[in-house]
Amino acid sequence: MTGWRLGFMAGPPGEVIEEAIKVHQNCQTCATSISQYAALAAYTGDNACVTAMREEYCIRREMLYTGLQDCGFTFPKPDGAFYMFVPMEPETFRAIIDAGVVIIPGDAFGERSAGFARFSYAASRDDISTALERIQTIGQ
Repeated sequence: MTGWRLGFMAGPPGEVIEEAIKVHQNCQTCATSISQYAALAAYTGDNACVTAMREEYCIRREMLYTGLQDCGFTFPKPDGAFYMFVPMEPETFRAIIDAGVVIIPGDAFGERSAGFARFSYAASRDDISTALERIQTIGQ
């Protein structure tokens, strides 16, 4: 259910849950009904596709990670989600954008993330391959 922006929190009754509810009520709106029905289907339906997608994301992660390392980037391999935070200079960031690859500046996620770029490997293998080819043309 990537991109649906639907989640839940579970825990024992008490201060943490009560405070989380306060934050949630004041900064979020209700999940759309279609997201709620999709979540219900995900929980109650056939989950065979989950294993297949997990394996596919592992392949895409390895593909992007190895490709970026081959381009000279050094960073730890992520263990979760489908993003990579890659350290880079602003000039390199701009060159990658100018080459037609969509990446997000790290400072969009807070001031402590400046000097990084977020890459997503939720894209297809073909798109990841194309992005890596474009990045290879700019050099480091």
